[in-house]
Amino acid sequence: MKEILVISAHPDDLEMSCGGSVAKWVSSGDRVTNLIMFSDVKHLRFLRMASRHLGHKTVLFPGTRDTIVDHKTISKIEEILDISSFDRIITHWKEDWHQDHKACHDIGNILARKQLAELWYMSSHPYHLKYSEFSADMYVNTEEFSFLKARSMSEYPNIAKQWRRGVGHHDQWRGSMIDKKTAEVFQIGNMVS
Repeated sequence: MKEILVISAHPDDLEMSCGGSVAKWVSSGDRVTNLIMFSDVKHLRFLRMASRHLGHKTVLFPGTRDTIVDHKTISKIEEILDISSFDRIITHWKEDWHQDHKACHDIGNILARKQLAELWYMSSHPYHLKYSEFSADMYVNTEEFSFLKARSMSEYPNIAKQWRRGVGHHDQWRGSMIDKKTAEVFQIGNMVS
């Protein structure tokens, strides 16, 4: 059993980026915690319904759009969570153009600095369309769990239909690379074996 921490900017980021993987990991006995850094958004009210489809635990950081990545923020996270208990940390990729996603990328790197934990970066739609440096080197077959990802995303009325379709097409395209119906991809920052 692995302890996995997904650091995401907002409610709906985990669901859109790695919801199928999270459902798969939870079904195999892993424990997944989603640390949401910027929960001061209107669609927070849909989080409980969305996360019940995937089975992960959610921790809300008391961050706002004005939160900066500094020593105080990192210390507060380390007070809320025992970072050393996690085997894997997953967060946003550095080329996501949303400023909150960029902050989470930095937070993930800082938290992983002293840990013997894997560090993975998730591919996020539609941000991945402008990635130039992302190298998908971990494919997770999600074909048995894509329906749970779709259900979780459908709980968020803020996710437009074309974005849900885009996420589905992205997962199908990635799945075709490993001869599966759907897959989610990650870039490995560091791997512990």
